[in-house]
Amino acid sequence: MNINDKAIRIGQTYAQAVFELAEQSQSIDVLKNDFDILTGLIAQSKELEAMLNSPSFHEEDKKRLIDEVFSGKLNELTVNLLMVAIEHNRARFLPQIIARYNELWEARNGLHRVKVMVSKAMDNAEIEKLKENIAAAISGRVKLEVVVNPSIIGGIVIRYGDKVIDNSIRNRLHLTVKEMTKRRELHGI
Repeated sequence: MNINDKAIRIGQTYAQAVFELAEQSQSIDVLKNDFDILTGLIAQSKELEAMLNSPSFHEEDKKRLIDEVFSGKLNELTVNLLMVAIEHNRARFLPQIIARYNELWEARNGLHRVKVMVSKAMDNAEIEKLKENIAAAISGRVKLEVVVNPSIIGGIVIRYGDKVIDNSIRNRLHLTVKEMTKRRELHGI
């Protein structure tokens, strides 16, 4: 098992456990908010990230810092997760744990992740219209991620779950060339 598979597996296991505990204590949304705060703090403070992940810092020092900084400010369950992650040398997997928790939260709240690839940047009105159209097509709320990739030439590629709708000009050209080649082979040209 490679490190990415291990990180995903650990993220899933911890996130599922903390999600169930949050559900029991009716604090799912509170933890989502806590995790958004933690993600922002870790992104802003490379020192915090380095300290949590470093074997040079003793476990007790890490736990003391977490207690001083977060106790009384974040939900007790969030602080306990941080302590357990430190105790089991899993703090470096916090991004995966948080990402998986967010996926569970989104699923519970009826949000569907959709990724679209377009050839050029879209303005906010275009993105909002696209989001509305996709939401209507799948009969649900959409969390839309827009990626610009000029190599698709034009059109759009939509990824939703395990489905891909490739309506890019690049794909249409590819299919046209493939069809023409097939016809030529059939007719011996």
